[in-house]
Amino acid sequence: MHKVAYFHGVTVEDVPDGRTLLDVSIRQRIPHHHQCGGQARCTTCRVQILDGISRVSAPNAWEQQVASKRGWDEFTRLGCQTKVHGDVVIRLLVDNPQEIIVLDLDELHGAGPGEGKEIDAAILFSDIRNFTSFAEKNMPYDVVHMLNQHFTAVAESVLNNSGLIDKYIGDGILAAFGVRRESAATTCKNAVRAALLMRDTANRLRPVFERSFNMSLRIGIGIHFGPVILGRLVS
Repeated sequence: MHKVAYFHGVTVEDVPDGRTLLDVSIRQRIPHHHQCGGQARCTTCRVQILDGISRVSAPNAWEQQVASKRGWDEFTRLGCQTKVHGDVVIRLLVDNPQEIIVLDLDELHGAGPGEGKEIDAAILFSDIRNFTSFAEKNMPYDVVHMLNQHFTAVAESVLNNSGLIDKYIGDGILAAFGVRRESAATTCKNAVRAALLMRDTANRLRPVFERSFNMSLRIGIGIHFGPVILGRLVS
């Protein structure tokens, strides 16, 4: 058994040999982004090995390709691919939804630039009720601070349920579920679960916003499931 210590965080003991760093985080309920679901199709689970680089698995072909393309050093690794073979100290490199690299849709479904593929997906949109009046009455940096807090919290709900954040629109967020060809039932469950967590997050933040900004945070959420065209637009 091994130990995995998180920089400025907890230390997980009794980690079985060969378990990936991402799996360690998931089993211990430690927030660790994995936008592609831990399938080595993105870089959001990347970590920095602060100590114990010789006690983790060697980079596989996928990691070598990504590291070469992005100019990573030997200590930057994909959490979903790096296996533990001894005690290590790590730092999560993506700890803010604003830093997440959006999945390359071409890699997901093989569509070239300007092309698209039809899939069944659930689209979720959420925005803040009465946000315009709030923005008009408050200083710009206060508004930005509030939005950052809100988006950070609700993005977790999306990402932890296999959702893809498509864009932020003013005070709204647009997310898609099912882009990895999950079943219709799984897709809808993930979208609804994310929506319920977003609602709980808003309820948790409401007292904070009331004290700080005299604002009662309330959000609206809509979900639709059906066929969509998934692809990348080019100019």
